[in-house]
Amino acid sequence: NYYYEGSLTQTLTKDMFFKVEFQSAAEKERYQVPNNLSPSLSYDAATNSEYIRNTWAWNNPTQTRYNLRAYLNYDLNLGFTEQKFIVGYSLLHVDLKTTADFLWDNASGKQVVYNTPLGPGQITAQNYSIPWVSTWYWRAQTPTGDNVKSPSIYINDTGTYWDERIQTVLGWSYNVSTRTDYVFAAPTGRSFRNSTESMPTITGGLTTRYVADSPMAAILFKLNSNLHLYFDYSKSYKPQTAYLPTMDINTGAIGATLAPNVGTGYEGGLKFSFLHETLSGSLCAYNIEETNIAQVIDPNVVMHFLGPNVTQRYYTPGQNLASKGVEFEIF
Repeated sequence: NYYYEGSLTQTLTKDMFFKVEFQSAAEKERYQVPNNLSPSLSYDAATNSEYIRNTWAWNNPTQTRYNLRAYLNYDLNLGFTEQKFIVGYSLLHVDLKTTADFLWDNASGKQVVYNTPLGPGQITAQNYSIPWVSTWYWRAQTPTGDNVKSPSIYINDTGTYWDERIQTVLGWSYNVSTRTDYVFAAPTGRSFRNSTESMPTITGGLTTRYVADSPMAAILFKLNSNLHLYFDYSKSYKPQTAYLPTMDINTGAIGATLAPNVGTGYEGGLKFSFLHETLSGSLCAYNIEETNIAQVIDPNVVMHFLGPNVTQRYYTPGQNLASKGVEFEIF
C-alpha cells in the first residue's frame, strides 16, 4: 500500500492565486471469509441442533486511485461586499481489480457447502474454522474489476454583504463519469491464494457514461446578533467506484453496474445563540431525495436465478430514498 499527496501554489496578484493539488494511493487487501447461504436457520433432527449453510471464499481486492484538482481563486472587495470566486477542474480516477478463490471439492467437482452448527456449546473456533478434507482445494474464480474516470469543472462564489449581515454561497459543477466494467478470461483452475494462478487477461468490458450538473445555493440573514435565518439548496452527484452489478428481481437478468448516486436537498430554518453562546441550536425543515441507492438483493433471490454456488452480491437498480421533516437541535 502507498499514499502520496502534494500541492503547488502560484500567487498571480495580491487578490488572485492558482493552486494544484494531487493525491495518489494504492490499497491491497487479502481476507478469507465464510459466505452464509442460509438467511434463516435450519434444523437437524438427528443431532437436535440448528445450523446455517456456509461456503468459504478468499478475496484479494486491489485498488489504485488518484485525484487531481486545479483551481483559480480570486478575492474581490467592493466595500459593501466581499466575494471569493473559485473556478476549477477536478479528476477522480479509480481502478479496482479483485481476484478470488472458492473452496472446492475435487471429488464432487463442486464448491464446498457445509453446515455450521449453532446449538448450545457448538459456537466454537473449531466449528467456525475450515473443516479441511483431503479432497478440498482453493480454486481460482473469474476476477471482477472496473475503471472509473470522473472529471468535473466547477464554479463557486462565497459572498458577504454589509458587514456580513447577509452571506451567500453560489455554485455549479458539470460532472462526467465514464465507467468500464472489465470482462476477464476464465482462469485455468489453479489458485490465486497459493500464487499458482496468474491474473487472466482483460478480454473486453462494458462501458457506461453519465453526465450531470450540480447546482447549489445558500443564503443566511443575520436578523440580530442572536438569530440567523437561512435557506439551502443543493444537488449532489457521486459516481459508484465499487463494482455493484444490478439484477432484475422479476426476470433474473443481469444489468450494468449501479448508476451514480444523485441527490437533491432543501433546508431552511433559524439558528440561535444566547447567553454568550452557551445556549445554541437550530430549528429547521428539510426535504432530501436520493436516487440509485445501493440496496443488496436477498441472496436467496440471486441463487434462485443463478444457482446455489453464486456468492456475488447484486443490487436493485433505481432504488430511491426520500426523507423530510422538522428538526430541533440544541448544543
